[in-house]
Amino acid sequence: MEINKLILICGPSGSGKSTLLDQPNKVLDNELANDLSFLKSDFIEYFNIGEYFDNKSKSIDQLVIHIDLFNFCLSKQNPKNLKDLEENCLMGNLNLMKKLDIYINNAKEVIVLILYLPCKINFRRIINRNFKENRRNFSNIKIAVFNPAYKNGKLHKQLYRFFCSYTNKKGLHNIYVLNASSKIYDFIDWKSYLKLID
Repeated sequence: MEINKLILICGPSGSGKSTLLDQPNKVLDNELANDLSFLKSDFIEYFNIGEYFDNKSKSIDQLVIHIDLFNFCLSKQNPKNLKDLEENCLMGNLNLMKKLDIYINNAKEVIVLILYLPCKINFRRIINRNFKENRRNFSNIKIAVFNPAYKNGKLHKQLYRFFCSYTNKKGLHNIYVLNASSKIYDFIDWKSYLKLID
């Protein structure tokens, strides 16, 4: 399999990845859409990194992958306590990393788009979504990771930091960061982004 352009859309649960991909024209202004020309569309076809991608073609022009950073980073499902969660459970999901490695290794060009959301806003969105969809299986791990009250959102930042280290190891440099905290997304420069997740 050869991929001409691989686009990775990354962010925690509730950061707006699906909104961006389903309705890019609603969350991007014209200038931003021009800078990210692959997003100038009414709808972008994509699949989740955890799903099976059935492709019979030897060559793919453009492939868009949706990556939930919580699922991508979670390496252990049953932490003993918060300390165990912090120190041992956000080291990367080996199965998902191996899958992504294959796509990256077969791509001529890789573009990474990270959607940044402050922990407080992210936590509120997730809680609202669970009430709206009447979900009853909201995990304690997820509550802990997204809770801004725990060490000022340290575990939430850890999701972003882990993915930064992954892109570093893979030698990926074509990375854009979008602030997804308002109705219209805007760019965050790399230095500012690193300060936000420090």
